[in-house]
Amino acid sequence: MKRLFIAIPFQVKENFIREWNEIKKLLIGENIKWIPEKNLHLTLKFLGETPDEKVPELAKIIDRSFQNIKPKLIYWNKIGIFGSKYKPKVIWLGCKEEDYIKDLYQNLKNNLEAAGFVYDRQNFVPHISLSRLKNSIDKEKLENMINSYRDIEIQRSEINEIILMESILKPKGAEYKILHRKKMS
Repeated sequence: MKRLFIAIPFQVKENFIREWNEIKKLLIGENIKWIPEKNLHLTLKFLGETPDEKVPELAKIIDRSFQNIKPKLIYWNKIGIFGSKYKPKVIWLGCKEEDYIKDLYQNLKNNLEAAGFVYDRQNFVPHISLSRLKNSIDKEKLENMINSYRDIEIQRSEINEIILMESILKPKGAEYKILHRKKMS
């Protein structure tokens, strides 16, 4: 069994690093677990524990789902949270082109469901998780940081591939291994 997910890799650029470091400074001293830069991605589907023999089938579904999709420039321009403002759980990065990403998601979802893979009923919110929040955090400091990043272009990047990833859980956090890539053309 492999713990799998299908994702869009996030291409970290200099401007993002600069802004991310500023965000970290604004929240210094808070109980936050920042996601390692190399693990940043946008999940299209978390599959969870999946039999090894399903990997080739998943690769074919990914190839079929994205065979006629062109790369697109994405503008990452907002910071948000999951959870309530009283009990935030995740700080995330969002983009302007949500419809494009939702179309990618829907196309993949349709093909996975046709092959017998089950989807949960949660709404899909295109995002890149930047951190996980621990119990207590200064909510006013967090809200001020989020408000200061409304409609500010943090980074532009091209979505040009979809990847099938294995998540290997380790004591220091998850390690990711790419099992399949589908380049867009």
